[in-house]
Amino acid sequence: MLRIALVAGPGAGKTTLANALTAKLKTMGYKWYNVPEYAREFIDEWGRDAITRASTVLLIAYRQMGREHKVNPSADGFVTDSPLILPWFYGRDMKCDNEAEKYLVITRLYKMFTRAFLDYDLVVHVKREKDYVEDGCRFQTEKEARAIDIEVVNEIRAHGYGVIEVSGTTDERVNRVIDKLIVSGMLAKKLPRKASDG
Repeated sequence: MLRIALVAGPGAGKTTLANALTAKLKTMGYKWYNVPEYAREFIDEWGRDAITRASTVLLIAYRQMGREHKVNPSADGFVTDSPLILPWFYGRDMKCDNEAEKYLVITRLYKMFTRAFLDYDLVVHVKREKDYVEDGCRFQTEKEARAIDIEVVNEIRAHGYGVIEVSGTTDERVNRVIDKLIVSGMLAKKLPRKASDG
């Protein structure tokens, strides 16, 4: 199963790209899934103020991991706009009751961060090109969101992992990801021939 992770700070267009990429791959005949962001549903139910502790971020990360693991194993692949690479960025500076709890929580988030790179076949940085929109779910200011864009990519590269950047219109971004999959051989290698191919 092919796994694609979209990374960037909040409001960069990850969800838009995930939806469009899923739609395009489905029209190409692939059994493709979009694994949505659990954190957004958590905030819709409990409010932004419910996420003030690193332990809550860890809980959300585990729920997100559960969503990825529940993707139908016969699927050709999935894309997620909330990959397990990201919780460590959001949880490491949040409050904990004591040093022991902080060590435990941040260690688990970091292990999730590094382990995720073994699972994702392609990590895509979604370049921010539109104005930041406050949608009621985001904690960050536009300045903070832009800082996360840079920090996420720098941290990924500092750990020795590859990341490609996509920009332009949504269609251009989708095509860039698909082109990368084809050129690298991942699409042909990971995905079976369509029935109509004979």
